[in-house]
Amino acid sequence: MTTQDNRIPSISVIMPVYNGERFLSEAIESILNQSFTDFELIIVDDASTDRTPEILSHYQQSDSRLHAVRQQVNQGVTAALNRACALAQGCFIARMDADDVSMPDRFERQLTFMEQHPQVGVLGSWIQCIDQEGRPKQIVRYPVKSGQIKWALLFYSPFAHPTVIMRRDVLKQVCFYNPKIVRSQDYDLWLRLSRLTRMANLPRVLCMYREWNQSITGQHLSRQKAITQQLAQKTISDLLKRQVPGDYVESLQGLSAERYPFEPEQIRGTAQLIQDLLQVCPAAFQLTSQDIRDIQLLGATKLWLLGALALRKSPLTALSLMHSATRLHPLSALYFFGKVLGKVGR
Repeated sequence: MTTQDNRIPSISVIMPVYNGERFLSEAIESILNQSFTDFELIIVDDASTDRTPEILSHYQQSDSRLHAVRQQVNQGVTAALNRACALAQGCFIARMDADDVSMPDRFERQLTFMEQHPQVGVLGSWIQCIDQEGRPKQIVRYPVKSGQIKWALLFYSPFAHPTVIMRRDVLKQVCFYNPKIVRSQDYDLWLRLSRLTRMANLPRVLCMYREWNQSITGQHLSRQKAITQQLAQKTISDLLKRQVPGDYVESLQGLSAERYPFEPEQIRGTAQLIQDLLQVCPAAFQLTSQDIRDIQLLGATKLWLLGALALRKSPLTALSLMHSATRLHPLSALYFFGKVLGKVGR
């Protein structure tokens, strides 16, 4: 697909939709009204049975940048995304969902960053969560630097999928989304891309992310979390070349989600896992010296947390972990207690 004057657009925006009539117009208009205008918007209608086809027909007639494609049979989000990727012509592929809202300067800011940082292949942003009425909820601040993101990928997805823009040539190297994965297809994609390219998040809100029970994420949240954990366990096991117990992976994820292990044995096992991962990550993810310092600080902070959790039942374990954390990064104590005091202050 090309723009009206047959030029290849800079950005191909891909949006899957299924029965999205409620918020579809708002999502489309947030893209069509971007300050950066050199893009195509490819929307794959996954056999909707509501007014989605009528809405798409209206916008397609009024703006030549929008291209709507309809699946005759519902095939799911992954298939819709891969069809859109196959049709995309832009040097960059940007994601968007049919119930979210992009800020007007999203593409302008993201493209400027990507042009200034040619080594970065994947770029997201922070999000402002909103409810189904559009009322603001919390702001989610994802890690910003490449090393921080690749470290976080071992535990959870450090990107909001509908905020991401990717270099098309990098995305093609991994053959787009894995058609075998129907939930957490974005997390799987980030894991594969993390071996090929640097990653970043812009530290500003560029998307209003709608949280409501009828969204695809909302309907399948428990299944998505289970698949994410399975992918994380496989990734960590592959990195360490040994089978890592699922409960230790849950502990690692819990340190991010504030569900903590309390038994000394599990604390020690989780701490050893963190230290082992710090050893293998630099080579696996092609980390720079600054990246390594960044993940050492994050790893040491986790050790401080584990040490604090161990204090009541095993003071010797606690002291050992705190000593290891200090050796790993001398400033980790300040960082850890700063985070603790920040949470208490809120």
